[in-house]
Amino acid sequence: MNDAENTAAQRLLETGTLVLFRVVGTLTELSPDKENVAVRADLVLDGGAEDADPCEIVEWAAFGFLFTLATLSFQDAETARPVGTGIRAQ
Repeated sequence: MNDAENTAAQRLLETGTLVLFRVVGTLTELSPDKENVAVRADLVLDGGAEDADPCEIVEWAAFGFLFTLATLSFQDAETARPVGTGIRAQ
């Protein structure tokens, strides 16, 4: 990665870690093969104040927040156990 790409990634991570959010719902379901679990989380970006406008928060925070989630997702995938070694659902 060159310096410009590194700087852009750092700024996105900074922005993504500054934004507050709330989990408003979760859903967990087994995959058809009963080997894997999918988790869905419904999140809302939050300004920390009652008068915060969600549209304004999304304008400055959305790309950084998504970039941060994607970065963490790839990191998690690197350390995940190999396919077929998961715990079987009963």
